[in-house]
This record gives sequence, structure tokens and C-alpha cells, in this order.
Amino acid sequence: MPKFGELNIATRGDREVVMIRDFNAPRQLVFDAFTKPELLRRWLLGPPGWSLASCEMDLRVGGKWRFVWRDGANGQDMAMGGVFREIDKPGRLVHTEDFEGAPDHQSIETKEFAEKSGRTTFTQVTLYASREARDAVWQGEMDSGMEATFDRLDEMLTSMSMRKSGDLKLTTSGDRDIIMTRDFNAPRHLVFDAFTKPELIKRWLLGPDGWSMPVCEVDLRVGGKFRYVWRNNENGQEMGMSGVYRDVDRPRRIINTEQFDEPWYPGEAVDTTEFAESSGRTTVTQTVHYASMEARDGVLKSGMESGVSRSYDRLDELLTAAPVARASSETTTEATQ
Repeated sequence: MPKFGELNIATRGDREVVMIRDFNAPRQLVFDAFTKPELLRRWLLGPPGWSLASCEMDLRVGGKWRFVWRDGANGQDMAMGGVFREIDKPGRLVHTEDFEGAPDHQSIETKEFAEKSGRTTFTQVTLYASREARDAVWQGEMDSGMEATFDRLDEMLTSMSMRKSGDLKLTTSGDRDIIMTRDFNAPRHLVFDAFTKPELIKRWLLGPDGWSMPVCEVDLRVGGKFRYVWRNNENGQEMGMSGVYRDVDRPRRIINTEQFDEPWYPGEAVDTTEFAESSGRTTVTQTVHYASMEARDGVLKSGMESGVSRSYDRLDELLTAAPVARASSETTTEATQ
């Protein structure tokens, strides 16, 4: 039996290779590491000296994915792609895999993520077209290469788990307010940017899994307007929300109204979002003031807490990724004044 954290590779039947590895991280985080380009670029790098130069991911049944690795020494590229056949977030992925320029190396991969007590067992079964194809791929140093790759993934997951700062705290105040608080292990100018830049908002403010944000418009000034439109990727249903900025104090505070196109609670709400930094960590406190107690209590009964919590988990993951720092670098000086 392999020890916890060791990679176990074995053949099965004439055409399959089975890989099993345990990670000390929840399966949602492990699943994201296999499906989000900003995370894949940090660990799925191939042999030493190589990088993942291109990572394209259309995560839906029938969607395509494509990776291009590059040898830093000579610029040589190696590409691989495929099509998703089955997606069951965060438990299972099935997809094809083809190496470009190597038609004999076609296969079908089934990835499964099983969680127990906060740990995740990852199992990958690769089915090749023939025994000869399987044996050709798994000759040489493939085992050691996969071990090094999964070791990088383990290091990344450990870092992300350590950086995660805490769960969403939700309370009520008075008759009409909901207060939501969450800590993030990132400086406040980065967190502020994640709340105000459309290219970042679209990556985390999505509510429950299975929704996307095709429209995100932000005119960040007093009197400026914002508009969000979410879409259910399964049935195409859309939900829109708009508002007006009443106060913008970068990077400390934002006050704005909010109202849904098809109101599911009566009246307009006013959001006050505050960003407080201490020792490089940021506490976000969002106070939502509703038109009535009935409106507030209706929101609480809707289950909105789970959607907000999932969005903030995505934000936490986003803030650990290098692309956020690059996207925010232009505003760092201005934001910290």
C-alpha cells in the first residue's frame, strides 16, 4: 500500500493505466486545480525547464481543452487537446486526449475526486486504443515525471489551503440589515480591484456553481452605474442586477444601490462594502440595508448565504493566483494612497 501523498501507478487489463494520489485538500479545491487555467499553469508543467505556454479550457460537455508546453531551453512546443464527455462537479471528469502529431496516442481519461475528512483521493484511469499504445506511452521516465508534477500540485494545494483565511460570517443588525464579513490573505488594493474590475469580477462573483456572468459593466465613480447579468449555463436562464454608486473611496469603501431586473425581494437595497487591511490581510465587511424587515428576511430564507459563500471561496482562490497581481499592478500606487 502506498503512503499518504505518494503516487500509485498501475496497469489494469490490456489497455488501462490507473493513477491514484491523495491530497490534503478539499475536493472542490483539487477539482479547480485540474480545471482552472490560472491554477493549471502553476503545476502542470511537464519536465524540468518546461512551462505551460497555452492553457485553454471550455469546461462543458462537448467543450474542448488544449494545452501547449514549451521547452525553455530550445523553444520546442508540445501540444495536447481533447473534448469533455462528462462533467460532474466536483466529483468526476471524462474527456478524450490526443497528442498533436501523434495519432497513435489517443486515449480517454476518467478523473474522479473523492473527499473524506477534508482530504481528497484523486483517481485517474486512462484507456488507450491498444496495449501497444499504452505500453509505448508508459515506457521510460513517465512515472517519475508524473510524481514530480503531482508533487508540484500538492505544494500548490498546501499553499492555497494555508492562505485561505476563513469562512463567511453572516449576521443581522436591527430590522433591515444583513452584515457579511470575510477575511482574505491579500492586500486590500488587490481585494478592492477584485470587487471593481470587470475582468476580475467575472471570475468569482458567480453565485452557485453552474452560472456565469456574460455582462459586467462598471462605471466606478459617484453617480456612475453598474450592471451585472448572470446566466445559468444549463438552461440559459438569465438574472440581471443594476445600481448606482453613491460613494467611492478607493481602496477603503464602496456604497451603491442594488436592484434586480425581476425583483425577488421588494424595494431597493443599499450596499456598503468596506475593506480593512492589517499585516497584509484584508477584512471585507458588506452591510446590505433593505427597504423593510420583510425584504431582508425573505433574502435570508432564500439560501443566499451559500451562494455568497461559494463566490467568496472563488475570490479567495483568485487572490492566490499570480494573474490577479498582474491585473492590479497598474493601480497599486493609486490604490494605496
